Amino acid sequence: MSADRPRPFGIDRTEAGVALRGEIDLLRRPALLAALDAAIADTDGPFVVDLTEVDFLDSSGLGVLLHTRDRLRRANREMTVQSASGPVRRLLELAGLEELLDPGPG
Repeated sequence: MSADRPRPFGIDRTEAGVALRGEIDLLRRPALLAALDAAIADTDGPFVVDLTEVDFLDSSGLGVLLHTRDRLRRANREMTVQSASGPVRRLLELAGLEELLDPGPG
C-alpha cells in the first residue's frame, strides 16, 4: 500500500483477539470499542491486538487500547500489542506503554 494512501479501516477477529488496519482515530472509536468488547467476550486467556496494518493511531485510539487493557486486567487477563512499528510504536512508547508491546520490529 502506498504511503500516500492509508489502508481502509478494518477490524478482523483472530483466534486470540483482533487485527486492526487503517487509521484509528476519533471517528473509528465507537466501532473499535464495540469490536474489542465482543472479541474479549468471545476469547479466553491472553488477548492480542495486532497493529501490523495500522497506519495511524491518535489519542482516542490510544484511549481505546487503555480501556481494553484495564477491562482485561479486571478479568485477570493480559493484553499484548503485536507488530506495532513506526509512528504507532513510538506513540505507545511515548505514552509509557512499552509493557504492552511485543518484542517485534521497532
